[in-house]
Amino acid sequence: MDTAKVADFLQTECAWNKGELRNKTTGRRVRAVLPVHVLGHPVDLDPILELARQYDLAVIEDATESLGTEYKGRRVGALGSLGCFSFNGNKLVTTGGGGMITTDNEAWAKRAKYLTTQAKDDPLEYVHNEIGYNHRLSNVQAAMGCAQLEKVDEFFIAKRRIAARYTEASRTRRDCRRCARRPGRGALSGCSPCWWTQPPTA
Repeated sequence: MDTAKVADFLQTECAWNKGELRNKTTGRRVRAVLPVHVLGHPVDLDPILELARQYDLAVIEDATESLGTEYKGRRVGALGSLGCFSFNGNKLVTTGGGGMITTDNEAWAKRAKYLTTQAKDDPLEYVHNEIGYNHRLSNVQAAMGCAQLEKVDEFFIAKRRIAARYTEASRTRRDCRRCARRPGRGALSGCSPCWWTQPPTA
């Protein structure tokens, strides 16, 4: 994510109106920034977090491809206001589908649980004052995920070992090279990707 472009958008394309930040073109309220940690590599989050603080915005991290990635010694998905993870079939930890939200905001956590468990307002009767969804993992899926989380550090080690082998194998190749951690910008200092996938560039 290009922090300079985010800053430019907030400064030139948005305006405060009655205490709310709004997009000048659409009139819609701007409430959050959504950085995406792509292919297991972290976004440079500190500048984004500072911008969000200045403009009173939530930071919703898309960490669906980056379970285990570290940004300056901290795990991604737990640095912003909310983190989103995927347990799809191609991810490091899989339950065949679904995912999880992480947050340290108790009110948001309760709200998410309410909406994803059918928004029931009565434990017995079918009373719904809002539109809810049945977005829950089954007990079997949750058990699969928990069992894999017990071994997740082993998965990280294996991924990094595979990445090192690819790097070594591609050193002498002119027709194929590894995708840079941050194309055109090099690696972030103090960061450790999870190497979710390792696309070559031909």
